[in-house]
Amino acid sequence: KGKFGDGSQMQWWVIVLCAGAMGAGSWIGGKRIMPTLGDELVKLTPRKGFAAEGTAAGVIGVASWTFGLPVSTTQVAAAAIAGAGKGDIKWKTVGKILLAWGLTLPCAGFLGWLFFVITK
Repeated sequence: KGKFGDGSQMQWWVIVLCAGAMGAGSWIGGKRIMPTLGDELVKLTPRKGFAAEGTAAGVIGVASWTFGLPVSTTQVAAAAIAGAGKGDIKWKTVGKILLAWGLTLPCAGFLGWLFFVITK
C-alpha cells in the first residue's frame, strides 16, 4: 500500500505534490518564460516555432529515452528556439538566460540540502 507504478518506492502523495508544484511553477513562470523565448530571444514565426518544437521533441526523446539522460525541457526548447532563429538572436537575452541557468542549479541544490536538513 502507498506504492505507485511498477514496484516503485515512490508514494502516491509525493507524486501528486510534485506534479502540483511543477504545474503551479509552469503556470506562474510561464507568463515570463513564453514572452522571453518567443519575442525577446528570437521573434518566432510559425515556421521557426515548428522547427524549434520538432527539434526539442527529438532531442528530448533521444536524450531521455535512448540514453536515459535527465534533460531540462526548458533548456532544450530555448536552445532549439535560438537555433531556429539563428540570424535573429538577441544576444543580451541569451546572456540573461545563461545567467539564470547558472544561478538556478546552485540555488536549487542549496535549497534541496536545506529542506533535507530541516526535515531530518
